[in-house]
Amino acid sequence: MKSTLKRDIKLKDGRQFLKGEKVNITFIDDTYISVLANSGTFKTRSIKGHRTFTGFCQEPSLLTLTKWEGEGIARTVTGDRCELDGYGEENSPSWFLVLGYI
Repeated sequence: MKSTLKRDIKLKDGRQFLKGEKVNITFIDDTYISVLANSGTFKTRSIKGHRTFTGFCQEPSLLTLTKWEGEGIARTVTGDRCELDGYGEENSPSWFLVLGYI
């Protein structure tokens, strides 16, 4: 998935990724994503995506999760509709998977 950095990122090894930089995101598993930018690659948690990248949704509230559970339909971290234990476009996991509820 293509995205843009919403903030500057400085890694412990000294590498920097600047706000506005275009990146390609790949979902590694239910909790981690791999980020490929012109200046290198790094890995981060999916749950932090909304603070760092465009195209990610904020973590839903417990009330929202309860509503989704009752309906049997959830959203992914990128806002796609899916089953509670499902995946959306480009393999983005549901919030239930990211939060470890399933």
